[in-house]
Amino acid sequence: RLGGNGLGLATVREIVLEHGGAIEVWSQRDIGSRFEVWLPCFAAAEPPREESLSALPFGDGETVLVIDQERQRLLRHEEMLAALGYEPVGFMSPAEALAVCDTTPGRYDALLVGNVGAASAIDLAEALRPFALHLPIILATTLPRDTDVDALAAAGIREAVRQPLNSVEIAEALA
Repeated sequence: RLGGNGLGLATVREIVLEHGGAIEVWSQRDIGSRFEVWLPCFAAAEPPREESLSALPFGDGETVLVIDQERQRLLRHEEMLAALGYEPVGFMSPAEALAVCDTTPGRYDALLVGNVGAASAIDLAEALRPFALHLPIILATTLPRDTDVDALAAAGIREAVRQPLNSVEIAEALA
C-alpha cells in the first residue's frame, strides 16, 4: 500500500519498547524495507486469566482533550485512547486547546496534558481548570514520581501517568 499516516509503525514501536524489545530495520530505495521485531522470551508462571483481561476499564465514548506538542506522540495517544473506548480530540498548541475549552465549555469529560514545550504542564493545567472544574486532568510525564504532589493538586491534576503512555495505566487513570 502506498498511502498511510504512519501510525501503525509508531504503535508497533511503542508496544515493542513496552515489552523491553527492539526493532531492527533494513531499507533500500526502490527495493523496500524489512523490519525485525525482537522481544524477550520468558515462561509465564500461569496463563492470563480471562477475567483479568476483561477487567481493563474501557471508556464509553467519553471525550478526552489531549495536548502534546509532538505530532507523532499526539497521534499515538489519540489512537490508544480510541482503542480504549474514548473519543480523543488532540491539540498540538496549548493556546488552541485553551481557546476551544473557552468556546465550548462542557464538551470534554477529561483532559490529558502531555509535553507542552516551553510552557509548564502545571501552568497549563491551572489555565484549563476554570473550564474543567469537575473534570479529571491527567498529566503524562516522563517522571511522574518526581513531580510535586502538592503542585499537581493545586493545579487540579488528579493523576500523573508515565510517558510514553501505557494502555493499562491510562485506562485506570481515566476510570
